[in-house]
Amino acid sequence: MIKSVEAAILRATRAVGLTGAFRAAMDLRATGTLWMTGTLRVSIAVLCLGMAACAPGGDDFPTPAPATMRIDLSVERGVAATQTSATRGPALGTRGEIPAEDGEETVNSLYLFVFDHEPDESGAHVATIDGSTLGGSFIMEQSYTIPLETYGLSADADYSILALANVDPAASTGDMNTGGLAAQIEGMTERQAVMRANLYTVGSGTDESDDSHAPAMNNLPMSARGVWMAEEGSVQLKLRRALVRFDIRSDVSDEYTLLSASVWGAAASIPIWNTGQRAAPDRMERYYGVAATTDAQTGKAEIVGGLYAFENFVEAPEPLDTQTTCLVLGLRPVGGSGTIYYRVNVCWSGESQLLERNNVYRLRLTAVQGVGSTIQRDAWLNPGSSVIVAPDNGSLNLDDDNWDGATQ
Repeated sequence: MIKSVEAAILRATRAVGLTGAFRAAMDLRATGTLWMTGTLRVSIAVLCLGMAACAPGGDDFPTPAPATMRIDLSVERGVAATQTSATRGPALGTRGEIPAEDGEETVNSLYLFVFDHEPDESGAHVATIDGSTLGGSFIMEQSYTIPLETYGLSADADYSILALANVDPAASTGDMNTGGLAAQIEGMTERQAVMRANLYTVGSGTDESDDSHAPAMNNLPMSARGVWMAEEGSVQLKLRRALVRFDIRSDVSDEYTLLSASVWGAAASIPIWNTGQRAAPDRMERYYGVAATTDAQTGKAEIVGGLYAFENFVEAPEPLDTQTTCLVLGLRPVGGSGTIYYRVNVCWSGESQLLERNNVYRLRLTAVQGVGSTIQRDAWLNPGSSVIVAPDNGSLNLDDDNWDGATQ
C-alpha cells in the first residue's frame, strides 16, 4: 500500500512539474534516504493528486484572459488658433468656447494604422485595424479594447497609432478620399505615412447650383495620433476635425436679408496627420454653398454650422485672388427681389490668411457697400462686384468691426 501511494506521489509530482525543495524531498524518499511516517506519506499523496487535477489540461485550471490594447476615444474640443493680428489683437478662430453643433462629434467609422514605435518615427507598419470590428457606432469619452493577438501584436511592445475617422482609407475618388491610402501604407514607416498621407476633396467648379459635395455635419473627417506603451496598457486618441467652420450673423437685417453663403478658393487637399505642413497649392473654384436659416430667438437669418473647408494659408492675400479661401454671400435687399452676391476674404485686412483645422471662424455683417453681382463667380473674380462689410478701403477683407471672434 505504501509503495502504491509513493508511486502515486511521484506520478503527481511529475504531472505538476514540481521543482525545488519539495521535488528534492520526493526524490530522496524514492532512494530510501528520507524517512516518513505512513500518515505523512498519505497526506502528501492526497495533496499532490489534488494539484495534479488542477494542472494544465485539467477541468479546473483557469484560462488566462487574452492581452488587449485599450483605446480611450474622444473628439478634441478645440485648439488655440495661432494667428493673431499685430494691430487688431486676438486670434481669429476658436473652438474651445464654441460648442459643437449636432453631429459634429459623431464618429461613424474608425481606422487605426499601427506601427512599431520608434522615437524617430522609423517604425514599420505592422497592422491596420478596422474599427467596425469593435462593434457598432462609437461613443466619445469611452474606451474600446482591441485583442492584440488578433492583429499579430505583442503585449510587450510599444506601438505608434495613426487614426482616421469618417473616411474610407481605401477610396481613391469621391467627395472625401485618401487617394487609396490603405493599399499604400502597408509598406511605409510611420514617418513616411505622416509625410505622404493626404485628404482630398472635390468641388462643383463653376456650377453654382451644385451643392452635392457638402461635408455632412454628422460625418466630418477627423484624425489623431497616439502612442500605446505596453507598461501603461492604454492610449488616448483625441480626434481632431480636419475642417474649419464658418458661421455668419448679420447686423444689417433691416436693409438686407442673408440668403446663402458659398465657399470659393478652398484648398483641395491637406495632410492628414502632418498638421504642421501648409496646404498644397491646388485650390478649387466653388466648393459648395448652404442656405441661411432663421434664428428662433432673434428672428434673424444666420448660418451656424454646415459651412466647412480645409485649412488654408496665404502669405499675402489679394482682394480678388484665387488662392485665398473666401465666402460669397447671397443677400437680398429688403423689399427687393433676386439675389446679389458679394465676396469676403476670411482674414485680417492687409495680413496673411491662416485658417486652422478644428477652428470656427465667425463673421458678422455690419455694413454693405458696392453694387454686388447677380452671378456668384463674378463676385469671386470681378472688381467692382463685391461687398465691403465694414468701413475699409475696398480690400474686401475682414476687419475689427465685422469679426465676431470668440465673444459670441
